[in-house]
Amino acid sequence: MATPPGDTVLRDGVQVPTRGARAWSIAGLVGAVAAIWFIVPGVLGMVFGSIGHLKGDRWGMPVAIVAGVTTIVGMALLFFTRLV
Repeated sequence: MATPPGDTVLRDGVQVPTRGARAWSIAGLVGAVAAIWFIVPGVLGMVFGSIGHLKGDRWGMPVAIVAGVTTIVGMALLFFTRLV
């Protein structure tokens, strides 16, 4: 099923559907919060935030950056709690 012309954005010659852009960013934010306790959701949060940004959501890139920072914080907490 093709998307209507108004629901796409042109990125480097490729039509990218914009539907669900905010949902990807919210999923990335959930992954960013969970990255403090677990590492893998932080990586997924970076990916989901990047997808949200690609689809045109303005919060996509900041969510990806926050997910990266919280992943690093989570790894540091894991390292220092295993050290003790």
